[in-house]
Amino acid sequence: MVNLIFSQAMEYRSGVSQASVPGHFFLIYISDLPQHVSSDSLRFADDVKLRRDERDPGDRPALWKDLTQL
Repeated sequence: MVNLIFSQAMEYRSGVSQASVPGHFFLIYISDLPQHVSSDSLRFADDVKLRRDERDPGDRPALWKDLTQL
């Protein structure tokens, strides 16, 4: 909330199972992710999302590049 205005909620239906063995390895794998991508990375516990506002079609290749670098 900023200035009494709430942002829009976003629902995601993908990710790594919480508190799983692969989840711990995933945390190591993504620990330096924000330094290597130009898109916004949203991280919480053992989950990460890449997002980018598409204000023009030229933004899509940058997101695709970030996804292929994973």
